[in-house]
Amino acid sequence: MRIIILLFSWIVLFQQANAQHQNVHCSKASAFSHQKTQRISISNSILQQMDQYDVHYYKLDIAAERTTTALTGHTTLAATVVHGPLTTFVFELGIEMTIDSLRFNGALSSFTRTDSFVTVTVPIPLPAGSNIKADVYYSGTPNGGVGNGNEPFGNESITWTLSEPYNAYHWFAVKQILTDKADSSEVWITTSDENKAGSNGLLKNTTPLPGSKNRYEWKSNYPIAYYLISFTVGKFIDYTIYAHPIGAAQPVPVINYIYADPAALTYFKTELDKTPDMIETFSDMFGLYPFHDEKYGHCTAPIGGGMEHQTMTTVNDFFTGLTAHELAHQWFGDHVTCAGWHDIWLNEGFASYCEYLYHQTDLASNAQSWLDIAYNQATAQPTGSVYVNDTTDVNRVFDSRLTYKKGGLLLHMLRFEINDDALFFQGMKNYQQTYSYRNASAADYKAVMETAASKNFDTFFNQWYYGSGYPILSATWNHSSGNNFYLRLSQTGSDPAVTPVYVSSLEISLQRSAAADTLIRVSINQATNEMVIPHVQGTVTGITLDPNRWVLHTLDQITYDPSLIIASTTQAQEAKRITLYPNPATTEIQLNLPENYQDQAKLYDVRGQELQSFVLDGETYLLKTNQLSPGLYLIVLQEGKRTIPFIKK
Repeated sequence: MRIIILLFSWIVLFQQANAQHQNVHCSKASAFSHQKTQRISISNSILQQMDQYDVHYYKLDIAAERTTTALTGHTTLAATVVHGPLTTFVFELGIEMTIDSLRFNGALSSFTRTDSFVTVTVPIPLPAGSNIKADVYYSGTPNGGVGNGNEPFGNESITWTLSEPYNAYHWFAVKQILTDKADSSEVWITTSDENKAGSNGLLKNTTPLPGSKNRYEWKSNYPIAYYLISFTVGKFIDYTIYAHPIGAAQPVPVINYIYADPAALTYFKTELDKTPDMIETFSDMFGLYPFHDEKYGHCTAPIGGGMEHQTMTTVNDFFTGLTAHELAHQWFGDHVTCAGWHDIWLNEGFASYCEYLYHQTDLASNAQSWLDIAYNQATAQPTGSVYVNDTTDVNRVFDSRLTYKKGGLLLHMLRFEINDDALFFQGMKNYQQTYSYRNASAADYKAVMETAASKNFDTFFNQWYYGSGYPILSATWNHSSGNNFYLRLSQTGSDPAVTPVYVSSLEISLQRSAAADTLIRVSINQATNEMVIPHVQGTVTGITLDPNRWVLHTLDQITYDPSLIIASTTQAQEAKRITLYPNPATTEIQLNLPENYQDQAKLYDVRGQELQSFVLDGETYLLKTNQLSPGLYLIVLQEGKRTIPFIKK
């Protein structure tokens, strides 16, 4: 019987893993079948009352068992009045939890309850700068935020918490405002001595108590958002390994609470052991692991994926994409937290793209698979923006197609638009440094990246973040006997009522007989874009749009048309507007401009690498070419929306 049960467990895990490998997803709205999918309404008056104080510290002293979601709790909430006078103190605790008593600044206090909101009338109004300490004693069975189920190896019960986005109030007294991070936290869990209990920060003590109980006393000295506070209770073994990121004063422990059945660690170990390398890799990319003075780790629980609880992720399995995703949240979501659920992309889109970034260092085929799956899912429907309009709908906040896949590809496209990995990753580090242990909006991130890249991303964010859909591309091409390559690129928006036309760079691969393929980079900015690429040697036998999958799109058709020649009238108008001399060039090339012409221009090589940026202002401009290697170059006009090729001898 033991062998049959174990075999069945392995089959279930294998099936789950196969499904999850194709669709890595944090476990949020789907974690509990009974979890609310709508945010409880908060009136402006309650928000104003909660905005009067700033939380500094949470201490949760909770009695919990692995076989039930019922619990007894004592929350200590310490805060400071920032807008006085404070006459009422308001916090949240689920109505299903019975408050046994409440002390405000040490005094036993009366209170009123309206839905989940608890209001204490302050005896003497408190001015700004006053300290607050509320102690709330309660018990009950939470109607959300706490889950219970059996793990697949030994069939033992596990109890866990998952508060994102709106469910912390079901199991502890809390101010559920994203931008009010506590400066520190403690989570004490009392449970039967057959169990272990994992939580945030470092385990300071394990205190034996009467009745065959132990109290696990966890403490974190890092700022933490309310939804990242957690605990997990179960029969676990402690499997600890270490990471050695550059810049850490000492090795970072990776503390893993794994199902106690020995088969579990055997099953998980190979993938789990990649975690230190991931910590070191992401530290190189984004800056030192933000909680290096404490730990990272995992608590296993039978949830639907993973949840990035600060310093100790709750997870149901270990495979590269999921482990990388949840770890990446320690930078994007935990260290820097989105300022509002409208901008959940800053958490989930970033962690999703980190799956791809780690795959690039680990196994290239997995990176390509990630791109393929992300493209297919992001284009599965023609509408939808990454920006979340309705944050009351949890299923929309954590939409796999938009928040995760399209959100991850948005970063991929921004990386391509910047066209310089050094600048892109420096911008990512700058974002981490600028908003360290704080909150940020999409506008904040955009501003950081604009500064890093010295570019304006208004159009990029308007179409890809706030806009809806993606471009549908078509191409018609011809290669003349004079070695001119003619290209007509057409596009329509998949949701044209919102985003009819996309402005983007695009790579095109020209397959040539008797010569290596040529990769060119062009700009598209209107419904139909026509261009001529001169001096394309050999015979072009076919073309591929976006061969490296940099730009989200679908393809309508590519057509070879031997009669296609870009209209001479168009060429004449362009020649009249701006001319180059000499072309081919040697040491310099002169741009002759129309009267009063002004524009920003950039110089690219044929691979799309930006070489120089300059301003056209006047009737002529001399571009030095003596340092350029022989070959084809492109001058791209930003306002004029034109690409002008020339040859350097």
